[in-house]
Amino acid sequence: MVSSVEQDLIVPVAIFAGKDDNHPVEHKLPWPMLAARLGQYEERSSKDGRAWSPVTYRPGSTRAKTNVQQVHALVLDIDHQELPLDLLEGLEYVAHTTYSHSQTDPRWRVVLPLAESIPGAAWPEFWLRANAHFGGCIDPATKDASRIFYLPSCQPNMPHETRQQHGRFLDQATLPPVPQYVEPKKLPRQTQNTSSLAAWASRFFEAKLGDLASMSRGERNAQCNRLAYLVGGLIADGRHGLVENDIAQELLGACIQNGLVADDGQRSVEATIASGLTSGQQKPWSPAEQESRVAPHRLNGARVSASPPPAFSNFRIWRAPELASMTFDSTRWAIPDLLPAGLAILAGRPKLGKSWMGLGWAIDIARGAPALGKLSVIQGEALYLALEDGPRRMQERIALMLGETPQPENLWITPEWERTNEGGIDHLDKWLSDHPQTRLVVIDTFKRVRPIEKNSQRLYDLDYDAIAPLAAMARERNVAIVVVFHTRKGESSDPLEMVSGTLGLSGAADCVMVLRRERGQADASLFVTGRDVEEQDLALRFDHDDELGWTLLGNAEQFRRTKERQGLLDAIDTMPGMTPSELADAMGKSRSGIRRLLFNMVRDGDIRTRDGHYFSSFLANTASSANSGNTQITQNRRILGNAVTAPVLPPVRPVRPVRPVDDVRGIAAVRGLCKRCGRDWETHGARDPISCQWADPSD
Repeated sequence: MVSSVEQDLIVPVAIFAGKDDNHPVEHKLPWPMLAARLGQYEERSSKDGRAWSPVTYRPGSTRAKTNVQQVHALVLDIDHQELPLDLLEGLEYVAHTTYSHSQTDPRWRVVLPLAESIPGAAWPEFWLRANAHFGGCIDPATKDASRIFYLPSCQPNMPHETRQQHGRFLDQATLPPVPQYVEPKKLPRQTQNTSSLAAWASRFFEAKLGDLASMSRGERNAQCNRLAYLVGGLIADGRHGLVENDIAQELLGACIQNGLVADDGQRSVEATIASGLTSGQQKPWSPAEQESRVAPHRLNGARVSASPPPAFSNFRIWRAPELASMTFDSTRWAIPDLLPAGLAILAGRPKLGKSWMGLGWAIDIARGAPALGKLSVIQGEALYLALEDGPRRMQERIALMLGETPQPENLWITPEWERTNEGGIDHLDKWLSDHPQTRLVVIDTFKRVRPIEKNSQRLYDLDYDAIAPLAAMARERNVAIVVVFHTRKGESSDPLEMVSGTLGLSGAADCVMVLRRERGQADASLFVTGRDVEEQDLALRFDHDDELGWTLLGNAEQFRRTKERQGLLDAIDTMPGMTPSELADAMGKSRSGIRRLLFNMVRDGDIRTRDGHYFSSFLANTASSANSGNTQITQNRRILGNAVTAPVLPPVRPVRPVRPVDDVRGIAAVRGLCKRCGRDWETHGARDPISCQWADPSD
């Protein structure tokens, strides 16, 4: 039963459209209404969505901790364990499971209204006191008062749960004072033996511990957890002379030295260390068996290497003449001259059409129909992993893309797949064995199958290692595997740098494609580069006719140039006899650019000029290009623009009828020029263009 005090409590909250929204919209909700809203779930295929924060911002400000005026509730994120009911006893709260919750891996979010709002400047001190009270259950990231929280959501058909308890509001007067930490006395580490493995483990841990102690900001908490995880595996192996209590004490000392304990609290750091050690002990390891997993380290300038030394594999090494005499199979193509066998990255901004493109390629290969409306393909099987869409949405999309065309038997779709390190690679390998005619696999998106790893590798190594198994399988199976990625927010002159993540992703891939277009525009460009495909920039258009999908227009640079010419032709048709300056002003272009374009178009016969005034040329363009060869690759190269040796001329313009005399006279009178010769009336000598003495007889 809700008491009158609870009914009267008003909790101001800030609402955001998503994680990228920095403009808070303020609402004031009674606590029972807010608690009820936190019990409503939305099923969606991605985690991102509407978010909220129990804070008040300065009027007109954006989301930043320096702009927070008041905090009205404490939020606990409790992962990998059930609710600590003993710590919540007697308190008013509402708890709900978060997006990644499962029965085997519980994840809870607990919201506790405050009896009295906390000023934004005083929040860090309050957070430390609350963290000490709740025994390290608070996510260290919530020390930032501007942190946002997603409204309750869950994956389709996944379990979710809400709990509420009535009681007293959390009062800061009941919290302990900020703990004062004293660095514990460092005890000598106990060693169980003096083997070479124990000596290596000691040097390894001291080197990594020094790196952790010297960190100032940033990934201190994550680095502490990673080191605890690694050492936990060494402890579990039992041959390295490491004692868990000693390791935990030294890790805590390093975190005191780098300031993490002062910022996040001792209990929070101890919980991080304990979590890493516990998880690490589930996976024992030793450099004696896993040389490749342990990178050499340096301690005080000396190289620290694993012991015993690794054994060399029996690799085959060829002389250059021997290699030159070898014969290899030709490159297998999913889409000849565009998408070769191997791993390809397809990147683009969210909601830009990447999924439509990948699904379109899968449909075209399953049907044996031209890809992008023009490029010939060899029919085969295609597997599409629609990991962000359900069966209903896929059914609708395929129906829109096929129209009245029958559904292809060779197209396979699934909305779920295991992560690559949890059986996903083996599952895909078995599927390809059962379907040897497969030419294309599309993974939309890679985030859904990427391993969740916590170790000491650099980000570049993590990205490279995450995608390398798929690349190896694609090359071994001689099949094209397309993985869909998002691009980063910032722009770059190098399309490869726009792929979200480090260059380790594009470095491991055989082909990289970046889709770019302005939102709301039909035209787009697809940059393509790779080991077996020529670098190219293609012009595309998203058609909304009978069958939805992307259509190839040709080489992007030539298409842009053709569009510029067509725009200028339209301007000259509408306002004949204009000068370059007048055309530039009318079109909003630079005068120098218009002059260069006019010069080229006069040279190519698209327009003509008289005394500095420009008119349409009614001559049809009959230029044609040679058409030789009948292989798919030759045809596709000609379409893609790789075989074009001369600029593409504008499309044929039909001969138009001459305007009626009254119409010609009206236009000429407005402009003060003769329609036939372009001269002004004083030079012309007569105001009747039909009796023009200057006109070319061919007109």
